[in-house]
Formats: sequence, structure tokens, C-alpha cells
Amino acid sequence: MKEAPIVGTPLVNAAREALGKLDSTVAGIADDLGAGSVLTAGHAVKDDAVSWINVLSKDEASKIFAPVDELMTGKTGKLNRTGVAVRSMAKLAEESGLPPPAIVKKLDRALAMNMSFAGMQNLRTQIGDMMSGNIIPEAGLSKRALKAIYAGLTEDMKFMVGKEGGAAGKRAWTEANEKFRTEIAAKREALGKIVGVDGSVTPEAVTQRLVTMAGAKRGADVTALGIAKEKASPEAWAELASSVLAHIGRDKDGFSIAKFRTEWSKLSDNGKDALYSTDHRRALDDVAKIGARFENLTKMGNPSRSGVIGLTGVGGGLAVVDPVSLISGLAAGRVLASILARPATAKVTARWANAYADYAAAPGEATFRAANRATLDMRSTLESAGIRYYPAAVTANAPRTNIATESIPAGPPVSDETGEADE
Repeated sequence: MKEAPIVGTPLVNAAREALGKLDSTVAGIADDLGAGSVLTAGHAVKDDAVSWINVLSKDEASKIFAPVDELMTGKTGKLNRTGVAVRSMAKLAEESGLPPPAIVKKLDRALAMNMSFAGMQNLRTQIGDMMSGNIIPEAGLSKRALKAIYAGLTEDMKFMVGKEGGAAGKRAWTEANEKFRTEIAAKREALGKIVGVDGSVTPEAVTQRLVTMAGAKRGADVTALGIAKEKASPEAWAELASSVLAHIGRDKDGFSIAKFRTEWSKLSDNGKDALYSTDHRRALDDVAKIGARFENLTKMGNPSRSGVIGLTGVGGGLAVVDPVSLISGLAAGRVLASILARPATAKVTARWANAYADYAAAPGEATFRAANRATLDMRSTLESAGIRYYPAAVTANAPRTNIATESIPAGPPVSDETGEADE
């Protein structure tokens, strides 16, 4: 429709104006959310994740195991299964010609005593910290060996609960471990993928990992993204959302709606929902959708307007008209405004513009005749309303295909109030 007389020029102008405003719409949402900085967003989310892993998750774990601790108060037991793992570690070192790791000596003391349940739990926590990187293990101490010790401690605690706590103890132990696995261990692992098991990932890389997780291709992980959102403060998460918007659709020349649409489409629906509120998500989807329509509009057709046809009713046939000249003539003397302001004339003009577009897109006998009928209807309706819009004729009948443009000066516009020609 951009090449259609009457409606074309204002449509193109409106499209260009709207495209210019889309940049400010996206930038406005980014400003509402935060600073738009990759570094700031990475620092904020990383700090919250590391804090939860190192401090807050331990507090949550203590609450999870509180019912078991209460049942096992004052109870003690031996670390028999842990001892098997420790002896295996010492033997491996000896066979390798190395002294046993220092942790072997520390555990030897624990193996020789009756340890309380709380003591076992504390020891297991320390081993877990070594496994996760929160405590740097000594050289030569493999994670595989630490996992064996951790598993041995878990088995000793389970045995002690079953022996000393009875059915209630077993039930409490099973429930606590399942809750710890899903609410603590799994989330620690997920956050470790983002910030590193030792928190060594740079803030910029943290932001990039989160964006990748929000994507729709390789590396996407909406579950881990949701856990990161859960453990981050609302302010930190808003910074992440802001940093994404501040950079997608941008290149060295500024904002590109085509680039924005491409990069916005690379985020999964679940990723977009995790990053943005319902209102922001809807607004950004609209930007992409509207941008596509207006972008197509400004690209379609021939910008130079060479070879563009226009139609006007002349003696029962169709004549060739330059749309620019026709629009210029209509715009004078408020004729165009008058046409579009009246229901009857606006309706017939819309039908004519549609018929014109069909003929311009696919010249042929059927579309030619339809455009001819629409032109005559428009002429008749406008004349009845006292509006004479058409220029002088060039030919009685226009060719049916491959019409070449001939510019025709518009006649003097007619005032819709007096019926006389305006000066």
C-alpha cells in the first residue's frame, strides 16, 4: 500500500516516524530496569549467588536437618564406613610413594572416637566445602577421594539414625535428605555453572552465561536461569534485564530494528518470561512485531518511484498517473482531508486503494477491470460530494501490463465548501 495514491505517502511517513520511536521505547524500558551495564549486572547477580552458596544455603540446610538433630541429641556413633574410605586414600598414597594427605591424620582422630551426630554433620559440611571449592583442598587431594569420604559420612549418619532414632528417625532422615538434594545441592550445582564452583567467573562472563541460558539454542537452561533469579535480589535481576536490552539491537551505527528483532527472537519464550515482567515482555514483543511491519513497509516498492503507476477515472477507462503529483494536488485546498473525513468518500477511497495495490502487484485482466471499476466508483462518489480530484487524461485506456509512469499535472483543486476552484 505504500505506493498507493492518497494513502501511500502518509503511511510511509508514519512508518518512518514509528521506527524512530521504537529505539526510545526499548531504551526507556532498559532505563526503568537499571543501568544497562553488563559489568554491573554480572556483579550484582554473582554477589547474590556466591552469598547464597557460601552462607545462606548452610543456614537453610541447618533448618532442613533440625528435626533429625533434635531426635539425635546426645546420641553418638562410630565412623565405620568413613574409615573404609580414609584407609583406601592412605593406601593409594602409599602405593604412589607419597605421604598420606593431612586430612587422613585429622580423620584418624575422628575414627578413633565415638562422635556425636552433630559432629558428623559438621565434618560432612567441611568435606562438602572442599568438594565445592569453598575451601581449597591440599595438593594431591582429589575430588574423587573427597566424594568417597562424603559418601562414607552420609552412610554412617544414616546408620546411626536408623539404630538410635528408630522409625521416626529414619523417616525424618529420608525427608531431610530429599529436601536437601532438591533445595540445596541441586541449586548449588546450578549456580556453580554460572559463577563457578569457587566463584571465579568474571562478572561479564556471568551475564553472558545467563543470557545464553535464556536463549533458545545450545546452552539454554531455563531451570538454572530460574534458580539464579530465585537467589538474586529483585534489584540485581532488574540490572540483568536492563543490560540485555541495552545491548541487543545495537551496533556501531546505533539502534537497528532488524538486529533487535533477530536478537530478541534468539531468546526463548521461557527466557523472556524469566527476564521480564508481563507488561515489559508484552511491550518488547510489540516492538519486534511492529518493527517488522514498518521495516517491511519502508523497504517495499521503489524508493525513486520510477515505474510506479497510479489510476484515475477518465472517460470510462484508466489513465496513467504519477502518485506524487496526484497526492500533491489532493493535499492542496484541504481536498485530501475532506476525502478522508467523510465516511462515504473515505470508504470508496479505501476500496480504490486496495484495487490499485492488487493491480500494481499482479497486472492482469481481472485486476485491471477491478481497478477500473473501483476508479469509476471513486470518481462518481467524489463528484457527488462536490470534490473533483482527477487530472486530465493521457490515454483512454491504460495498458494491462508493464505500465510505464507518465506524470500528469493535477488540475486546480476544488474547495469542498464552495465548489469553486481554489487559487
